[in-house]
Order: sequence, then C-alpha cells, then structure tokens
Amino acid sequence: MAENDPRLRVWVHRLLLGGAALSGCLMAAGLLAYGLGGAPGLSWIRAGLMILMLTPVARVLVLAAGYALEGDWAFCGISLAVLLLLGAGILLGVSH
Repeated sequence: MAENDPRLRVWVHRLLLGGAALSGCLMAAGLLAYGLGGAPGLSWIRAGLMILMLTPVARVLVLAAGYALEGDWAFCGISLAVLLLLGAGILLGVSH
C-alpha cells in the first residue's frame, strides 16, 4: 500500500475530512451553546480544537500502518520518527 495506492489515499482523505468536519461541528455547537447559555459551550469548543490538533497525528498513524502493511519499512520508520517528534513536541508544550 504505497503512498500512490488509491486505498491509502482514500483512508487519509476520509480521516482528514472527518476530523475537520467533526471539529467544525463541535466548535460550532460550542459557540452556539456558549452564546445561549455560557460555560458548557467552552468544553465543546475545546473538544473541537483538540480533535483538530490530533487529526494530523492520526494521519501519520494511518500512513505508518499503510506503509507497514505494504512492507515499505523505510517510510514506515520515517512515519514513526515523525510520530515521535510530534509526541515530544506535545509533551514539551504541555509541560511548559
């Protein structure tokens, strides 16, 4: 399942589209709830932002799995290295 394999591209496309749509819906619902009643809407907005931030991480996971299934270990390793860098960045960002 190399990157130019249509199945992998479809999975990545669906993941990015679904993540963006879900994030947008949560943020819109949170904005509406905040405008109508206050604080509970902020939780929905935060959840939408979290999903929006985690969508690229999920993309790298899907690509790593696709490369592993194809046996393309070089790109699988690169994807896992990118995941480690993303994780390190998240941990550093949370700790400061």
